[in-house]
Amino acid sequence: MGQAHPPGELPTFPPIPPFAVGVTQVTASGVSKTLAAGRYRKITASEGAKIILTGGTYYADQLVLSGGSSLVLPEDVKTVLFIKSRLDLSEGSVTSPSRKPAFFQIFYAGATKATLCGYGGFCGTVYAPNAKLELNSASEFYGSFTANSLTASSGSHIRCTEGLLRDVQSTTPVMTWAGTQRSY
Repeated sequence: MGQAHPPGELPTFPPIPPFAVGVTQVTASGVSKTLAAGRYRKITASEGAKIILTGGTYYADQLVLSGGSSLVLPEDVKTVLFIKSRLDLSEGSVTSPSRKPAFFQIFYAGATKATLCGYGGFCGTVYAPNAKLELNSASEFYGSFTANSLTASSGSHIRCTEGLLRDVQSTTPVMTWAGTQRSY
């Protein structure tokens, strides 16, 4: 399970190694766009748009979903995102046909707040060692979440299986936490 630390003596998470992003900006508004793995400056979707990923490794400075837009993942193909300065999926959703968290990994290097899915839950792993991570809906979040601080909306459910820990442990530092449930 992990080692207990006295208050004020929390573990230090390893930093995400520096990475380069590209110069291409991808903007989708009310349409679908397919993106191959590669380097991008900014990826934004709005007004119900779909950003369809083909799998592989993506590098971007920013990833923003708004207006009910979605990020669509390939089935049974590993997809890894390295995001440098802004991760905001608060007004969008991530569609993961295979529902295998180890197949979708996000590494967020920024220190500003990162927000996950306002609609439909989330299935994947997130490593954001410098950021406040918000799970922004009363929904299911299935995977592994590592951040400087973590906030989940009332009614959110976070689930992680032992198998997932084995699948991602070789590439992502894993720390487990168990909180008490409270009824109000």
